[in-house]
Amino acid sequence: DVKIQVEFNPSQVAAYRLIGYENRALAAQDFNDDTKDAGEIGAGHTVTALYEIVPAGMTPPGPSVDPLRYRRGAIERPAATLAPTTLPVGVQKELLTLKVRYKEPEGSTSKLLTFHLTDPGTRLASAPADFKFAAGVASFGQMLRQSPHVAAMDYNSVMALAEDGMAADLHGYRAEFIDLLRMARPLVASTYRTSPVTIDLEVMNIQETPHGYRVRIRSSSRKGWYSEGDGFESYQLLSIDPATGCIVVFSEEIGRSVEICIEGQRSR
Repeated sequence: DVKIQVEFNPSQVAAYRLIGYENRALAAQDFNDDTKDAGEIGAGHTVTALYEIVPAGMTPPGPSVDPLRYRRGAIERPAATLAPTTLPVGVQKELLTLKVRYKEPEGSTSKLLTFHLTDPGTRLASAPADFKFAAGVASFGQMLRQSPHVAAMDYNSVMALAEDGMAADLHGYRAEFIDLLRMARPLVASTYRTSPVTIDLEVMNIQETPHGYRVRIRSSSRKGWYSEGDGFESYQLLSIDPATGCIVVFSEEIGRSVEICIEGQRSR
């Protein structure tokens, strides 16, 4: 039986977001209440929770919150500088404090572990393989949910994180995830669309055939007829809609699908 509590230092963090675990949230006072059940973690198992943070000094996305009247300095100073000035320098530099409460398998009273963490400034490119893999999995899940928080991510970015995070894949689970990514590529591309893009393709004509429909497409280098599932250059034709005069192609270059219509390259 394990509980986790994270306290961010406002002198280092302006805002934060817990990624996932929405159904596991506890009230702050429940952390010290041993009668409140939490989550069970098996011996030797590992659980990963990811937070996205906005560093102090940057403006958090979304609506702002009015300053607190009764918090010291809340009116005169921005939220990122609300840490008490009497704190030791080392404490002011801490990013967060992590507290873990756990019970022995047959125990009823929890034990407390406390860790103070400082951000060493490590960039994602130099992050451990486990972190990269976890970030790739979390990004993929958010893309499937069409989360606005991962608008800057695309399929290629997720695949790169997962492949960089392979490390020692003792049981083959990470390789299975990468296989899943490859199979889900058209699904992710067609269900998660970010900002509009324009690609160098033009739909010229859609024609009915005894086996369905085919479309004549012109690119910068060639023209040709294609049916659903056909690949050409760096694209794959996913669907043809004769009613709207539109097609959906998957672009390997940008890692997602794009809709193009006969009426002058309307892409999304």
